[in-house]
Amino acid sequence: MRMWSRMILDAAGSTAELVPVAENMLPEDLKPTGTMSQHIACSASKARSMLGWTTSDPLESLQTTVSWHLANPPSNPDLDFGADDLALASVTE
Repeated sequence: MRMWSRMILDAAGSTAELVPVAENMLPEDLKPTGTMSQHIACSASKARSMLGWTTSDPLESLQTTVSWHLANPPSNPDLDFGADDLALASVTE
């Protein structure tokens, strides 16, 4: 998860620091990302045969996705970062 998060930040041109936070301190909206222990196995054969789908370069796709999100921010973003600030304050270095 850390590597994927860093790749997203890099694609956004961010130098933000990734800080590990205790799972019990994660804000509600981040709890699903706390422990990603389940792996997903799937096949794209149906998408290939029915839709003509093909694979693409993962880094290029990530850059395209991040660029789109940066150009299309939510119209009503929640700007309350109180829970995030509390989680970061719980980290001792």
